[in-house]
Parts: sequence; structure tokens; C-alpha cells
Amino acid sequence: MLDQINSCLDHLEEQNDHLHARLQELLESNRQTRLEFQQQLGEDPDDDDDDDYDYDAST
Repeated sequence: MLDQINSCLDHLEEQNDHLHARLQELLESNRQTRLEFQQQLGEDPDDDDDDDYDYDAST
């Protein structure tokens, strides 16, 4: 019984790691897209106040 629970938890951890990696990729893609749009509009990307939230991948 404990082996089955452990196996399920391992599987969930693998899925979580995979989702975390995909979300990190999406976040970086969105940042790049935003920077490209800002450059096209002639805005300074450093003036953007939306960067107050920086995701810490170590958590």
C-alpha cells in the first residue's frame, strides 16, 4: 500500500516539475513578446512598472 502511495506521489512530482518547466517557458516567451511590442512602439522597456513581480524559480 505504501509503495503505491509513494509511486503516485512520485508521478505527481514529475507532472508538477513538467508543468513548472512549461510555465517558466511561457513566462519567458511572454516577456520577450512584450519587449518586442514595446520596441515596436518605441517605448523604453525599463520604464515598465509591471516588472515588480519576479518569479523565483527556486521556490
